[in-house]
Amino acid sequence: MKKKQIFILITLFLVFLLPGCDVVELNTRNAPESPPATAMMITIPFDNQHFSVGELVEIKSEVSGAISTPTISLLVDGVMYRTDSFQSAFTEANLYQTWTPANPGTYSLQTSMVSGVGNNVVSNQVTVIVDEALPSETEVVAEGTELDENEECTVPRAAALGYPFCRSGPGTGYGTVTNLEPGQSFPITAMSGSGSWWEIEYSSSGGTCWVWDNLVELCGNLEEVPVIYGKEKEEVVDVEVEEEPEQEQPEKEKPKPPAYSACHDYPDFSTCTSDPEGFGGCSWNTGLNQCEP
Repeated sequence: MKKKQIFILITLFLVFLLPGCDVVELNTRNAPESPPATAMMITIPFDNQHFSVGELVEIKSEVSGAISTPTISLLVDGVMYRTDSFQSAFTEANLYQTWTPANPGTYSLQTSMVSGVGNNVVSNQVTVIVDEALPSETEVVAEGTELDENEECTVPRAAALGYPFCRSGPGTGYGTVTNLEPGQSFPITAMSGSGSWWEIEYSSSGGTCWVWDNLVELCGNLEEVPVIYGKEKEEVVDVEVEEEPEQEQPEKEKPKPPAYSACHDYPDFSTCTSDPEGFGGCSWNTGLNQCEP
């Protein structure tokens, strides 16, 4: 009986006391905080929103967190539709892309980026419904010609490298007029003062819009392109310059009258004989002690 009790005590000692020798305490109070994770969410359009075939659908992605690779990709039903680049890295931004559905149906939209630490960041999925197209007289369509690499560029032209926005002014703050398609080529009508934006004629009716330099391929003599300085578009403001008041010229000192007006004014012999005023014929009269002509 005593042996059994001793065995039980030894077993309890091994179970409860010995494991404590290898346990490492984890102190989470002093653990460094993780940097905020990069997040992205599609806020426009919303789930089950309806569109028409051929309608320009604008996708807005709200991004927060460090982004070192300024590119964003749009996936339609899990397939890459387009990738857009931006000028610099950022930590928070609202990014816009467009998609034009070609067929009716139900589609899943999603965007993705690469964060500052190299992780792939994906947005939520948004489901939209595309209906048959309705006839529209106000639809804006870019009527560019297909780029022929072998054709000589006789006039300045810009060819789209992807699906860039063409905006109403030279800057991302302007609204989208139309969307260009890869390989479409358009005459260049003007350039911005900074040289970063190009105005193109996108329709046969003379409609123009502005596209960013990095999203087009240029050809032709670009020195012929007129430069438009605007609000980028910097406003050209006529500034009235105040004229500086004319400074008063110091009065010229009046010439002092000559000290001598005739020979007899000379006070002594030496002055009389030297005749500094040039009267001529002056001589000193020693009897009268004066200068005489």
